[in-house]
Amino acid sequence: MFRRFAKMVGRILWSPFWLIYTIRGSMTGASATLLLIAIISLNIVWGYPWLGMFSACVTMFVVGFLLNRLFRPQVDVDYVLPLYVHVGNEFTPTIHLTHRGSLATFDLHVAAEQKRRRFRKVVATNSPITIECSGPPIAMISGGERADTSMTMKSHVRGIHRLPKFQVVSSFPFNLFRWISRIHPKVKIAVAPRPISEDDRNGSRLTTDQLDRWTNRWLAGESFEYAGNRDYVMGMAVRRWDYRSWARLGRPIVREFQTPTLHVANIIVDAALDPSVSRSDADASFELMLRSVATAIENWQKQSINSRIYVTSESIDSFLANNDTGKCDPSLSFVQLAGATNVGGKVSDGRIVEAVEAIRGSRTLVFTTRQLDSVAIQQTGDIHVMRIDLKDHELADSETEGESDDSDRLQEALSTEVSA
Repeated sequence: MFRRFAKMVGRILWSPFWLIYTIRGSMTGASATLLLIAIISLNIVWGYPWLGMFSACVTMFVVGFLLNRLFRPQVDVDYVLPLYVHVGNEFTPTIHLTHRGSLATFDLHVAAEQKRRRFRKVVATNSPITIECSGPPIAMISGGERADTSMTMKSHVRGIHRLPKFQVVSSFPFNLFRWISRIHPKVKIAVAPRPISEDDRNGSRLTTDQLDRWTNRWLAGESFEYAGNRDYVMGMAVRRWDYRSWARLGRPIVREFQTPTLHVANIIVDAALDPSVSRSDADASFELMLRSVATAIENWQKQSINSRIYVTSESIDSFLANNDTGKCDPSLSFVQLAGATNVGGKVSDGRIVEAVEAIRGSRTLVFTTRQLDSVAIQQTGDIHVMRIDLKDHELADSETEGESDDSDRLQEALSTEVSA
């Protein structure tokens, strides 16, 4: 009984401070101007004009605060997201705001969450995903109705991340006060590694050259499949005559061959780090390897080559259960790369051996950042191991820079001779 009484007394004593803090936190420039005019009018000799100004300011201040609280937004939020995005790319998710209040809410806009630190409002900028541009304003949402808006976001770090925190702000009426509903999304989006492009360093493009050479050798050595027989037509490019059918039917018959319409390549990603280098270099090599895998998937997709990917940080059972090579979705492969984590070397070796044994006989490309000594993954005609070493790429960059410096000096010498 005494505890309840003490709690009630504490609430009564705290209520004036809570009201002042709430009003101060929701004030805008317009309400601050009204309050300033009201204070100035009190310091002037009382007269009818000043009394009317004071009453108008106080009335607008109080009524505006009450209306802002009465028509505040009470929203439930749903999202429409892409399956994945690449690191450094912007994306625009659609946000559905459903107002669950009985009264309508007005003058809404969605923006990044602002936190007050030492009397300043700041926006978090060290998040894996940041909000680059706020959505368009919403004039009104009736009770129980839904409105759609969007915000431009940008991804910075690979992984499976939650959407950044944001807030729904109502400035009704007349932008006098603000009601802020803070939204902390629980939905996540996959941020996949960005494929290597022409704008990257020359050392990074070494990987793309290796991928192109391996792909060309594979496609060039692809065997032709027998498609059937048909009658010879003048001008037809004859690959092989079928003399038996020609003798039996009495007219020229040719055999037709075609390359397989469905090319499937398996990718095994070694999620173990190289223990012979520092942790920072190992992490950098691992991220470069994932970018190389993303490059392979993207390039093969352009060449109508399907790819099945297995990352050794995942369970081997999920990979073995997916044997339908005709339903290889590149989007799911990028999601796998986004969720890739590091595992121990022994665990990764065991899973690589199991995966190679299960898919032996099909084209397989093993990406790793370390030296693989297992006998089961020796390079054969069907299995190729591609090691991504950060030092090799840095060496290629330094050689390219040296070549460019030599060419610059040669150009300067030639220009000097011409001027002389």
